[in-house]
Amino acid sequence: MGDIKKIKNLAEAFRSALESVPKYEFSSSLSFTEFPKGCCDDASLLLAAYFSDNSVTGAKRIFGLKGGEDQSIETHVWLKIDNILVDITADQFNEKGYNLEKVIVTESSKFHDSFKVNHSKTELADFRIKFKNASNILSAFEGCYKTIIHAI
Repeated sequence: MGDIKKIKNLAEAFRSALESVPKYEFSSSLSFTEFPKGCCDDASLLLAAYFSDNSVTGAKRIFGLKGGEDQSIETHVWLKIDNILVDITADQFNEKGYNLEKVIVTESSKFHDSFKVNHSKTELADFRIKFKNASNILSAFEGCYKTIIHAI
């Protein structure tokens, strides 16, 4: 749980750090070579850990299907904390004609509402929880997380 200003400040700091880190410093097993394109899930899992480390708990991973104005966006992932939606990769769709901010922190979003949420994939988003029994994946995420935190 957290207030929207704190969540926005944390999300903006995290996004800035992600942008500042040279792509070669990230594990090749995660999808940050063309950030923000194609890395909404990985970025959300890392961001949720950062929120948790900064006393913003309960971030859930939201998995959306067939969204956008014409449902042409196959999948997209973002976070939800209580009633607050957090997305640090939506601007990847600006090349498809959208005008989305780099960091979205809001209680309501027409863009996100256009997706069909796959509730069976809604879960606590912190990568340390999700991959606690998958040491090789956990290790890749931990390395990326340390790199990003060092840049903040």
